Amino acid sequence: MNESEKRLSAPEICSLITFYINEFEKLKKKQGTKMPRRALKWEPPQPGFYKINIDASYWVKTGAGGWGFVARDSTGDFLEGVVATWSMLQVQYRLKRLLL
Repeated sequence: MNESEKRLSAPEICSLITFYINEFEKLKKKQGTKMPRRALKWEPPQPGFYKINIDASYWVKTGAGGWGFVARDSTGDFLEGVVATWSMLQVQYRLKRLLL
């Protein structure tokens, strides 16, 4: 997070997640495809450790994508999370900054 960016509250994060899930569902209905379901269950880390789950996606046609993460402790309590979108231009710019 940049210094100029506002830190989101848990309700704001939940609202963003709900928004993106709804957008995903709309897109899925438009395309008429069914996504394969995987039978995965979240497992907590050992006591004294944190678990961070990260995911991202990218749509080649538009150059748009998104990413997010959720951090939880060994009891499953929410610690931190972020969800954001990006364009290919932003990804290239950030990669160049990381590599310099």
